Amino acid sequence: MNPVLTQRLVSIAAAADAAGHGEKEAIYQAACEELQMSRATLLKKLKGVRMSKPRKRRSDAGKTALTHEEILTISGAWLASPRPGNGKKGYSLEDIVDGLRDNGLIIAGRTDTETGEFFPLSIDAISRALRQHRMHPDQLRAPSPALELASLHPNHVWQLDASICVLYYLKNPSKKTKGDTGLRVMGAAEFNKNKPKNLDRIVNDRVWSFEITDHTTGWIYVEYRFGGESAINFLEVMINAMQERGSADVLHGVPKILFTDPGSALVSASLLNMCRSMGIRTIQHKAHNARATGSVEKARDIIERKFEGGLRFVRVDDIGELNRLARLWRMKFNRTAVHSRYGMSRTDAWLKITEEQLIKLWLSQKYPYTETTTGRNTGKSRDADMSRHLGYKEGKNVRLHQPVNGQEQQKLGAAYDG
Repeated sequence: MNPVLTQRLVSIAAAADAAGHGEKEAIYQAACEELQMSRATLLKKLKGVRMSKPRKRRSDAGKTALTHEEILTISGAWLASPRPGNGKKGYSLEDIVDGLRDNGLIIAGRTDTETGEFFPLSIDAISRALRQHRMHPDQLRAPSPALELASLHPNHVWQLDASICVLYYLKNPSKKTKGDTGLRVMGAAEFNKNKPKNLDRIVNDRVWSFEITDHTTGWIYVEYRFGGESAINFLEVMINAMQERGSADVLHGVPKILFTDPGSALVSASLLNMCRSMGIRTIQHKAHNARATGSVEKARDIIERKFEGGLRFVRVDDIGELNRLARLWRMKFNRTAVHSRYGMSRTDAWLKITEEQLIKLWLSQKYPYTETTTGRNTGKSRDADMSRHLGYKEGKNVRLHQPVNGQEQQKLGAAYDG
């Protein structure tokens, strides 16, 4: 409304409020003719400019006849009601309240002290009381607030996970089979929860994908394997990812932190010992909190939609061919797909890593071996005990290997020339 109309409406409202009994209607009729609007529109606009007192709050506002024990009983029964995994809900609140009342577990109402009449609380009133006391199942099932994690630079934090391929399976070459051993689509009509024998039949042929993501840049490394979430598979995938592979497959080096779920293979002694020897700090999130490693969980979604979805249009005879295609895809995807957070591709973001941040997997140096009476190798101010290594020969060169992680670590391994 324009200021002139507002001022005129204020004066009309003041005149109507000051008018005596039976005189307001004449003021409203005159105003309608003057402003060329209906009576309903006039009253609506007058309500907007009148200074009215706020409605008095009820004396029992915020109170409920539902006791604290009844709130706990209703909430607990509703929370534990059957919720099948097919997307259907369990009991309604009305079903819960009726059942508890029938069994004498709750009253959920009030009794008039003068007449003795019982007034049950409505379902809406009970629902409001549950929400007011924060005992509604929707509130109790709400996830706890998430803590956003920040990594400092490329290769600061890697996330590692394994997922069973839900779209395809390969004939395992270790099994003695004849005929076609290529990639097969797992049709929903043949493979579903109602036909468990079909899933059991191909349990050893299921392909597992192992994903690694660099948390800072989102760079995705994926590799396919048989054998499930075994320690040897995780070890080999980690070693393959840390190696320099050339071309656009740029992710390599030793991360400072490896963030995983608490799976048994991921906390195995072999994987933890390798990480410890290379200076990698391992962190496992709490069980049933997969969103903590959301970067690698999102990578699995991207792989399913952008890579595995197109495999039905190509012929894949073995897992080696599958990994070759996976490498081609990850090089192209990481190089071309623009990350919304950075406005650049994942490869361009990862290439911003500095020399100090990029820790190579291994440093190999050759030192001349000089035998001493104690079986120690001396040379170039290096001193290493070789007496415990079998197979070394006098006069041969010894190549000592150590990870470059900012701190020299000795006696990690030896190779012999000759």
